[in-house]
Amino acid sequence: MKAKFWIPLALAGLAAAGVGYTVLARSPEWTTSSPEALAEFKAGNDARMKYYWGDAIVHLKKAVALDPNFVFAKLILADTLRMEDGKAADELFAQVFAADTSGLTARERMFVERARALHDGDSAKADEILARYLDDHPDDPYALNTKASVAWSRGDLATAERIFRHIIDIRPNWVGAYNMLGYVTMRQGRFVEAEEYLTSYRFIAPDQANPHDSLGELFTLLGRYDEAEASINRALEIKPDFFNSYDTLFLIASLRDDKAGMADVIRRAEDAKVWSPERLAMFRCSAHLAELGEARDWQDVVAEADTPCVTEGNPLIGPAQIVHRAACVLHDWPLADRIEARAREALDTKGGSEKSSMLERDVMTAAMAHMAAVRAAVEGRLAEAAKSCREADEGFTYTGAVLGISKLYNRLLLVEILRAEGDDAEAHRVLAQVRAVNPALVAKFEERGMSILGLEQQHRAPQNPVNG
Repeated sequence: MKAKFWIPLALAGLAAAGVGYTVLARSPEWTTSSPEALAEFKAGNDARMKYYWGDAIVHLKKAVALDPNFVFAKLILADTLRMEDGKAADELFAQVFAADTSGLTARERMFVERARALHDGDSAKADEILARYLDDHPDDPYALNTKASVAWSRGDLATAERIFRHIIDIRPNWVGAYNMLGYVTMRQGRFVEAEEYLTSYRFIAPDQANPHDSLGELFTLLGRYDEAEASINRALEIKPDFFNSYDTLFLIASLRDDKAGMADVIRRAEDAKVWSPERLAMFRCSAHLAELGEARDWQDVVAEADTPCVTEGNPLIGPAQIVHRAACVLHDWPLADRIEARAREALDTKGGSEKSSMLERDVMTAAMAHMAAVRAAVEGRLAEAAKSCREADEGFTYTGAVLGISKLYNRLLLVEILRAEGDDAEAHRVLAQVRAVNPALVAKFEERGMSILGLEQQHRAPQNPVNG
């Protein structure tokens, strides 16, 4: 599952808190007069629990068609649609908010009222509504799951962990809690615990794609690429159209500098019809630029600056970052300025939106700091570059494969900058931090001369001066 802000990874296996709740278990407590609509609603719930968003939409649409007065089904359909079809979601929200909710259950009314508050941009009121309900229903797993998901989205990982663990205590088979605990601990760098949670998730739900996908993300972050690839491919055996898995496979191939592997992932995604023609074009362009960037063919990289994956893609990640790096190395400041201006605009518009989570805003801010570090390093402002790298490190977290790799890559840039400053001791301390997470990434970095930007040897400060 992905937010509209594409990373491209953005947070595979994670569930947005949204206006409803992350997952809905089977329950008779949904208000509808149509048994057929209820059956479709339950099927949609099952699909959401498995992160099969496309399947969920199909079933929930059928539920609403069978019972146009099924208020809660409309709410959950709107919540599921809001990242893909905002207009359709808004129309459904309007219908939900205009509906008579007096006949709904207390839980259903609470979620409708909370959705209305969030739609109005009043998150404090939404929190109060949820808190009041939990005062009367302290062990309602649906409400608890929402509270934990909100804490996660706000970076309150201690609260999120405590509540997800409580959910497991009262509902041991609530599989989504194992998934989220895997990501809560992964985000904090507690990788052994993350693997334990995600392995438990896979044990409980071996026939679902997402447990294998989530483990594949963790293995990718840790540089265990063979295990990651096997786990991701198992997810695709179970669910060939599982969207997130193709992103992670593409990342693995990119980390291996495997041009044929990237092309194969694109072909498989095209065969499975999981990516639109536009997205396929974006990934082909990304693969081409990744290859040029790895070869440091900077002139050829900037020659691609007007391709759609750069001009229309997210300016804070992927192709735009590669072109920005090339522009800085070549001192093509007008091009670097254009990319940075687009990135600032994205940060101001998307990052400032009420709909953006704290995690999204932190990542966007970190990406801007990383670009600032690249520019400062190339211009020889090494202390400033190191400062920007450390600021970026605060925003990048180990939240899944892409963000985690972004954090590690930023630290490798810091290593190069510190070495150029002459601070070898600190450089090797940071390098050891990266090696402890992903030794494969460090091995590749060392093979490339511990260099990303190719900072000149003359930038290094004098070492061990001789007194005389």
